[in-house]
Order: sequence, then C-alpha cells, then structure tokens
Amino acid sequence: MVRSLASGGSCFGWRVYGGVAAAAFALAIPGLSVGAELVCNDAAPESGANAGALSNVYPALRLLGEADCYRSNGEVARALDALQSALAAVEPRDSATTIAIYARVGQLQLSLGNHTAALEALSRGLDLTTAPEHEDSAAGLLNDLGRAYIDAERPREAVAAFADSARLAPAGQVELTV
Repeated sequence: MVRSLASGGSCFGWRVYGGVAAAAFALAIPGLSVGAELVCNDAAPESGANAGALSNVYPALRLLGEADCYRSNGEVARALDALQSALAAVEPRDSATTIAIYARVGQLQLSLGNHTAALEALSRGLDLTTAPEHEDSAAGLLNDLGRAYIDAERPREAVAAFADSARLAPAGQVELTV
C-alpha cells in the first residue's frame, strides 16, 4: 500500500493486521533518489471502496505517520505540531499509541536540546507503561530517558534509567557499546 513518491503519494501507507490498523513505513522506495524529500501529507486518498477509511476512522495514526515523515525530512517543528495534533486525536483507551506519541515528542525535544521538555514527555509516556504488554515500550522510553538525563547533566538518574531499561529489554535486545 506504500505508494511511489513520484506519483505524489505519502511516505507511509496503512496495513491491517488481525483487524488492527497500523502505519507501515517504506524503508526503500523504488524511484526515489538519495537526498529527495518525502511527501508527508496526502491531499488525495487512494482510490477504491475503502480509500482513506482508516485515516478517517483513526486520525491519530495518520498524524503519527506524518510526524515520522516530517522527522525523516528534518522538519522537526512540523513533526512536533503533528504529534501535538495526534495527542489531541488519540482515543483515551489507546495507551500504545499515546506512549508512541510521547516517545517521539521526547526524542524530538532531545534532538533540539530541550532537556526539560524531553524529560517531561518521556516521563509521561513511561507513566503509561505499567501494563505487562508495554514492557518493550518502557525499555525504550527508559533508554531515551537515560540519554535525556545525560544531556541534562544528571548522571546518577541516567545510570538508573539505563539499568532499568536493560532489565526490561527483551532477551538479546541489549547491546553494550564503548
């Protein structure tokens, strides 16, 4: 469902797995030259009976995908705007999407050097990871939180966050580097 960018399509498409819609992102797009910018917002949905249906049903996922696309283009301000809109559109019971949004906000704020905003967003996401099915998300958030603490010159908290991340990460997912 990922369309060619040469035809004006978006950099992401929708897939349905077991009745659950998820954004599927293109890693390699034929015909896209290196250094070319991705088109991040679709004005015209695909044709067909269900064209645009998923993004109309759940705009938070569409906005999350747009934010990822903007981020990949280096358009951080637009990515943050899309993420704020996604937070406003996300369904209250959808903690997985909310966690993903907060994680991306934290990562973007960290890339801008906004340590306080990064720590706040990552902590909010982490607060939502209490259910066992969110342990993988918690491990990633804790790793990002550790990076934010390092950048904020809070090494003790960074070490604690990294240790918690390593404890929660699935077996074989922890790689120490020097």
